[in-house]
Amino acid sequence: TYDRRWEEWLKELPLLELRSVPRCVKPVDFGEVKSRQIHIFSDASNVGYGLVAYQRGNEGRIHCSFLMGKARIAPIKAVTLPRLELTAATVSVWLGDIIKKELDDKAETIQYHTAFVSVVRYIAYEQKRFHVYVANRVQLIRNLSDHNQWRYVNTRENPADDASR
Repeated sequence: TYDRRWEEWLKELPLLELRSVPRCVKPVDFGEVKSRQIHIFSDASNVGYGLVAYQRGNEGRIHCSFLMGKARIAPIKAVTLPRLELTAATVSVWLGDIIKKELDDKAETIQYHTAFVSVVRYIAYEQKRFHVYVANRVQLIRNLSDHNQWRYVNTRENPADDASR
């Protein structure tokens, strides 16, 4: 049965050439974009963590486009949920940095959203000392973003929630 499934998969592989995915993140009839923002959402669970990035364009009307998503399985060694959330936030700023470099039309702002209020607090508290694990990630996040770019988003409204499950 494994051999048969493999043969079927190989036989269907050429069908991928018939698929096309539009690469333009702006509809053809949208007109000139007056304002462009990037919104990156992150979330974590005991199973893993995920991120999703969208571009929001405005020209009198609003259009949102999916840019990129990532999902990772949690490490085998048990890691606390706050640490996984912080890891997801760290990967968010890396993703934001990549998107800034790769987009031809630069965004005015990048906004980061997390479903874990402690991550927002970690980033905002400049006077507090953290354990090494937390301090290293918070420092990296601060190097690549400003604490004003970070917002809390309810889990039910967070599109990255699906990727973390």
